[in-house]
Amino acid sequence: MMHKLIVVVLMVVSCAIAFLLMGVWFHFYPNYKDRNALLACKNEEDVVAYFKREPEIVYFHLNEMSYKGWRLPERPITNKIIVYTRKTGMRYYIYIGVDGNVEFVYSASS
Repeated sequence: MMHKLIVVVLMVVSCAIAFLLMGVWFHFYPNYKDRNALLACKNEEDVVAYFKREPEIVYFHLNEMSYKGWRLPERPITNKIIVYTRKTGMRYYIYIGVDGNVEFVYSASS
């Protein structure tokens, strides 16, 4: 009887630890699905199709990005950056190269 109780307690504790670790993972990486999908996009048209709307902000080479509550990427603008914000507060900065292809994706939470 005591053996079964120990097994049940260990199972409950292991499930609680797994739940906490999963919560920590998704707290630090809430944008995992979006980021993978954006990295799979080949060009700007794919990104616009993914978000199903035009970008909120567009920065071009030599433009200065303005701080609006989100961390800004430190990478310099090579050609163009298009910016999208999700309802969850995640902001995505998608770097578009001279050839029109996606170069880099930066995400920041508010």
